[in-house]
Amino acid sequence: MATPGQRAKRRSSPPTRVMQLGLDGESFDVVLTRADERNLRRQLSPFVAAARRANPTPSLAGQATQPRLSAQLRAARTEALLGITSSLPPLPATDALGPLLAKTAEYYSRSLTDQTRGTYRRRWERFSGWCDQHGLDNAPAEPATVMIYLASMVDQEVPPSLSTLRGHVNAINRVHAELDLPVPGDDPAMNMLMRGLSHQVPSTRAADPMDALRIEDLRAVCRYLELPDPRLLRDRAIIALVAVGVPAAIVARLRWQDLRFTDRQAVMRERRAKNAGPTTTRKLPASGDAACPVHALRAWRDVAGSGPPLVFTLLDRDGRRDARGLGPSGVAQVVATRVDSLLGEASGNDFLKVTQLLSMAPADAVRDRALLLLGFAMAARRGELTDLVWSDLRNVDEGLLVRLRRSKTDLDGRGTTLGIPWGRSLSTCPVRAVATWRTRVELQLGQEEMDASPVFVRVGRGGRITPDEPLTREAITMVVRRRMSQAGIKGRWGGRSLRAGLISTAADLDLPLELIAQQSRHASLDSLVRYIRHDDVFRRNAADRIGL
Repeated sequence: MATPGQRAKRRSSPPTRVMQLGLDGESFDVVLTRADERNLRRQLSPFVAAARRANPTPSLAGQATQPRLSAQLRAARTEALLGITSSLPPLPATDALGPLLAKTAEYYSRSLTDQTRGTYRRRWERFSGWCDQHGLDNAPAEPATVMIYLASMVDQEVPPSLSTLRGHVNAINRVHAELDLPVPGDDPAMNMLMRGLSHQVPSTRAADPMDALRIEDLRAVCRYLELPDPRLLRDRAIIALVAVGVPAAIVARLRWQDLRFTDRQAVMRERRAKNAGPTTTRKLPASGDAACPVHALRAWRDVAGSGPPLVFTLLDRDGRRDARGLGPSGVAQVVATRVDSLLGEASGNDFLKVTQLLSMAPADAVRDRALLLLGFAMAARRGELTDLVWSDLRNVDEGLLVRLRRSKTDLDGRGTTLGIPWGRSLSTCPVRAVATWRTRVELQLGQEEMDASPVFVRVGRGGRITPDEPLTREAITMVVRRRMSQAGIKGRWGGRSLRAGLISTAADLDLPLELIAQQSRHASLDSLVRYIRHDDVFRRNAADRIGL
C-alpha cells in the first residue's frame, strides 16, 4: 500500500507511459503523459477507423459490417433531415440488414414534415456555401466557424432577426448530431455570443394576427360568389349562337336593336358588312336545354344592361363592358378557349356540354365557396386543406366525415376524423358546397380515378380544372384575400382567418373551450386561446354582463 507521501508525489507528477513507435524500420520509445496519450488516440481514431473499414479482419466479418451499417444509417438520417440523396453505396442485396436499414430510414423520415425539412436544407446549404467560399470545413465545423458565420449574417444590409440566427444554429447543430459529430452550438462560447447578439440584433416583432373570418362576413362572401359572372354569360350566348350555325362575323356585328324576343323565339336581323344595315332575318326558336340561344341572349341582356349598341364587346377585369367590339377573330377565340378549357382534348366540339357548364356558376367560384366553408367548419390549417383527397371525404346521414391523415399536431400520421354537420342555410352549408364542387369536377373531368385526386386544385381563367395541381398553402391565402376584397370586406386576411374564424365565432357563442378544441384539434387550451380574436371591445364584454 502506498504511503501518504508516495500518493502526494504521484499526484504532483503527471502519470506517464512508454509507447513504442516505428519509423523507417527503427523503433523508438516515447514517454507520454496520460493527457498526451488521450489526445494522440483522439487524433488517430479517424485514421484507425478508416483502415479497419478498408481491411476488415477476416476472422471477424461482423466487425466489417458494423462500421458500414452505422455509416449507412447516418447517411439515411441526414437524407431524412435535408432531403438529399446519399452518395454512399448501399449494402449488398444479400445482406439481411439491408431491408431493415431501408425500413428504419423510412420510419425516421416520418418524424419531419416537408416544411421543416426544407427549412433545415436551406439553412444548411447557405452555411455550406459560406464555408466553401472561405475555405472552411462545414462538417465537422469548429464553434469558431459558426460564430464567425453568424457575425457575417449580422453585417448584412438587412440583418436577420435573433430568432433567425438561432434557427441557423439549430440547423447546423442538427446536421452534426445526425452525422454523430460534435455539436458546435454546445460550446460555452456560443452561448456568450448569442447573448451579445441579443443586444445588437432586434428580436422578431410578433406580426399582427390575421383577422378572424366571422360568420356574418362568411355569409357576405358566399352571397358575392353566387352573383352572375358577366364574362361567363357573354361567352355562353356567343357559343349558343355559333352552335346553331350563326357565323362568327354575324355574331360580332350583332346589335341589340337587331334582336326582338317573344315567348317562343328570338328574331335576329343579320348584317353582312360592318357598317351596312341588316339584310336578312333569322328566327331562333326557344328550347328547354342549356344550349338554347334565346335563353342565353336574355340572360346576357339582363346583366349587360344599357350601354354600347353592340351585343358582344370586350369586358374589363371587373366584368364591365367596353365600347369596343370583339370582332370575328375575338368571337372565334372565345369559342376555342372555352371549348379547350372546359372539355380538353378528347371531347371535341360538344357545344351542348360547354353551354351547360357555362350556365352554372364559374368553376373557381364553386371551388372557393367549398374551400371557405369547409375550411371554416374544420377550423382548418392551410396544409390540412391542401392535403385532402376525395377519398378522405365520406358522406353520412349527419353530414360529412373528413379524414385528416396527418396534421401539425399529428406528425406520426395516426390520423383523425372530423364531423362536418349539415348547415342550416343552403348558402353557407359546407356539406352541400363540397358536393356541388365534386359534381362540377365529375361533370367536367369524369369520374375516373377521382378518389386519389386532390380536392382543391387549380382552376384556370377559362375554367380549366387541373386535377394534378393541388392548391399550395400560399394559394389558399390568396383565395381568402381575393374573395374578401371582392366582397368589399376590409381587414387583414389570410389562411389562418378560417381557423381563427370558427374558434372566435364559437367563443362569442360561449361554447366551452374543450368543445372548440375538439373541433380545432388543439393540443392545449393555451394555444387555443391565442386564436380567439377580440376585435370588438363590446363583444363578450364583462361589464355588459354583470347587470350595471
